[in-house]
Amino acid sequence: MEATRRILVTLLLPLLLWGWVGAIAVDADFGQAFYLDWTQDGDHDGEQLGYAVGTAGDVNGDGYSDVIVGAPTDVYTSDKVGMAYVFHGGGGGLSSSLNPDWTATGIKGSFFGGAVGTAGDVNDDGYDDVIVGAPAYKNPIIGLGTQGAVFVFYGSSGGLAETPGWSLIGEQKDSGLGIAVGTAGDVNGDGFDDIIVGASGLGGMIHVFFGASDGLTTTRVFTTSSNQAGALFGYSVGTAGDVNNDGYDDILVGAPAYNISGMLDAGAIFIFFGAAEGISTTYTTIYGDQSGARFGHAVSTAGDVNGDGYSDIIVGAPLYTRDTLVSAGAAFVYLGSPTGVITTPNWQIYGVGTAVQLGTAVGAVGDVNGDTYDDVIIGAPRATYGQKEEGAAYVYLGKASGLNTNPIWRGEGNKAETMFGFSTSSAGDVDGDGNMDLIIGAPEFKTVEDKRGRAFVYLGTGEIVIDNYVVYLPLVLRGSF
Repeated sequence: MEATRRILVTLLLPLLLWGWVGAIAVDADFGQAFYLDWTQDGDHDGEQLGYAVGTAGDVNGDGYSDVIVGAPTDVYTSDKVGMAYVFHGGGGGLSSSLNPDWTATGIKGSFFGGAVGTAGDVNDDGYDDVIVGAPAYKNPIIGLGTQGAVFVFYGSSGGLAETPGWSLIGEQKDSGLGIAVGTAGDVNGDGFDDIIVGASGLGGMIHVFFGASDGLTTTRVFTTSSNQAGALFGYSVGTAGDVNNDGYDDILVGAPAYNISGMLDAGAIFIFFGAAEGISTTYTTIYGDQSGARFGHAVSTAGDVNGDGYSDIIVGAPLYTRDTLVSAGAAFVYLGSPTGVITTPNWQIYGVGTAVQLGTAVGAVGDVNGDTYDDVIIGAPRATYGQKEEGAAYVYLGKASGLNTNPIWRGEGNKAETMFGFSTSSAGDVDGDGNMDLIIGAPEFKTVEDKRGRAFVYLGTGEIVIDNYVVYLPLVLRGSF
């Protein structure tokens, strides 16, 4: 049906240009840019599958993107050990949700899988690697309290290794090491991808490790903390892309409880610049402008939304209040430039109701419509449409001046109180059709009345989009959302 629709669009588009406006239906907000193709449910009550989701890159080198899903309170046998699953892409889309291609298990109470994602290709062997955080991990050597841990599993022609090729175990009680993890891109330009790890407890801290031919280094090449206790520095981390186009990737760090000018929990983000030696001591700080908004709860590269050759960034503030809409949430995009990130937002969007919490998750999704501008996804896990607090996720298209104001696509939980959109990410191209796909988590999704959680993958269609309007020609069936 999708192929038929694209053929009809190609054949009949000239009619639109000749003014056959009366023969079409136009949806100014949403279209069949993506369609639901795959879901994965948790198998135990309370396991929170979908708490974290992301692209895994291509872990087996077959040309199809793979996905990773975390279930940090999965009981597995009897204890809440936490799990992470990887599903391989292929010509027909993702492998069966009943049979993950790879599974990793944490230890009791470790919250293993609370943060997951691609690590990039840290050893440059042609296979992408994955990273998993376990922020409540208990170091058996230290004993008391939780220290947190991070694990990296290397890819190969057969997929991911069963055991981690690299790990980092926390050394400080309540450090929260592994609360946020991800690829840092290639911060020193040596051809190996690097990783960044957040530890938001205590004073907050982040660590960067270099990739190398034999895997990640064991020595931290960059470590820093905030100048404010309790700021939750490192609660969110990630690559910023190359915001100043100097050939070195840069990193992002969120501190959503940062206090500024008497505003408690206004939040802040920090951009650290890559350099030949690793991370430069030069950095840029952007502060939230509203008490309690939690600016920096989520951070991500936005890709290059305006096509100027500089990577841009996106930041979520899920407790932002707009007019009388308390905790409606907000998301902000800041453009890159030759001097780094421009600290005045180029674009901002707000939640459409009280306690929607838009901006809980933010991320880049690549160029979903082939117009050379990168696009973004934003989650609002408490949004209400047909079902109470079902949650929603929105995709916004880039253009020469920045992002469009209206979303081109909206996905919903379609069941009350699912937390759909709590986690969102590009899935890469899991079916190899040239269109970017999405993965979205709903960790409170109920199955057989149990809150097991669910992950959703939506395949991109390459739907024709004109000035943020989706055009449906005669006799073409429309999807509903």
